[in-house]
Amino acid sequence: MEDARAGLSQSFREMSEEELMERWCAGFLTDVAVEVARTEFSRRGVQPPAYVARQVDRPAGEAGAAELVEVTRSQVLEELEVLGARLKSEGIPLVIVNANTNRMGPQFANAAGGARLLVPSQFAKYAKEIAALVKAGAFALRDGDDLR
Repeated sequence: MEDARAGLSQSFREMSEEELMERWCAGFLTDVAVEVARTEFSRRGVQPPAYVARQVDRPAGEAGAAELVEVTRSQVLEELEVLGARLKSEGIPLVIVNANTNRMGPQFANAAGGARLLVPSQFAKYAKEIAALVKAGAFALRDGDDLR
């Protein structure tokens, strides 16, 4: 738990104020992420609006059932694993399907159409935005970045 808190703290510290506020207002932070974000806002001397967690309205009889939506697919499993790590750091639950089929070899990966990264439907828009940023290299390390 402490590692997750430290990782979130580092991620939030590196975000611009606008990006941190956007994550806050999206309403999809975990309880731990809310605490860490409040601490970061306080450190910056910023008073955020009240946090409003988004709840998904489920029709009666569907309690606990969540529709999974494909964010992306790839023949290169490592690409999905890197994106999955980024999404998890944002508090987005996910599953990568056909991962083991991809590991068996290219003939199996092609037959399965590659591995697919799926998220619950309520996180799909946010996950696709992050996927586009990852693909565009927005989180890439640059020459001269301090890696300590």
